[in-house]
Amino acid sequence: MRSSGGLTMRRSTTASSGASGQRDRWRIGVRFLLLLAVDILNLWVKMILRSILRGTWRLFAVCDAHGESQLHAFLKSVESGDALAKDKTRLLAYLDRVAHTPLPLRDNEITHIIDREWRIWQTTRGGVRVLWFYDEGRLMILSHGFEKRTTKTPPAEIERAQRSAKTYFEAKKQRKLRFLEGA
Repeated sequence: MRSSGGLTMRRSTTASSGASGQRDRWRIGVRFLLLLAVDILNLWVKMILRSILRGTWRLFAVCDAHGESQLHAFLKSVESGDALAKDKTRLLAYLDRVAHTPLPLRDNEITHIIDREWRIWQTTRGGVRVLWFYDEGRLMILSHGFEKRTTKTPPAEIERAQRSAKTYFEAKKQRKLRFLEGA
């Protein structure tokens, strides 16, 4: 123990503490470089999509800059006492059925077009809605999901899906799409 100006400092008795500290600094440096590389990659990328389901159709969900899908988080968030749990489960089962059919399901009771300009569709199951659009190559791009509170789809939700479609087609044209696998 050494005293310097009222402060008491202890010297480490283990020789390995210097090596482990160096290893920790190295890990932090590597982690920083990986995050920096991801940030640089994301500057190049205009839109990130995550694979939700694969079959005859490939269903992708729109993600944020970190690769997190609002739709996936919304549909998978089934908590005890969640009044929408059954509807979310039924909607996931419906989307799975859609992914594995040769032709797109057009069940007018639960699926219909809500924006003809951007060709945005809506699927409703009980109290849950999902907005999506098609692309060539049997792709369905799922914009987002939300709780149904009124009989009409709120304009803000439609605008959000329109922005997703616009961004998607611009990014596709510029080859700035990034596809992630798995949930």
